[in-house]
Amino acid sequence: MISSFAFTKRSQMSTGGYEEYTRYERAVLSGLAEIIRSHRARLNLSQSELAEKLGCGRNYIIGLESGTVPSVSIERLLKLAIVFGIPLWQMLRDSEELGKH
Repeated sequence: MISSFAFTKRSQMSTGGYEEYTRYERAVLSGLAEIIRSHRARLNLSQSELAEKLGCGRNYIIGLESGTVPSVSIERLLKLAIVFGIPLWQMLRDSEELGKH
């Protein structure tokens, strides 16, 4: 069973241990960030209000919306989808699609 939607940082030995996400992973995180920002705005929720609904802190929402959170649990993604009133599969598909552009 998949328990998280996680991206693993890749070590770049040639750059002295610098780690970065793959291009695809960055794109999906960017798409997810855009989805979260747009649905939060559509519902007229503040970051603090969304955090309260998800049971997390405002800084976590800031991280999600900036694409800097390295992993998101399936449970949290499901809560987001429920709050936003959209199916989870649609949120993930749209995140990937937005990341392609």
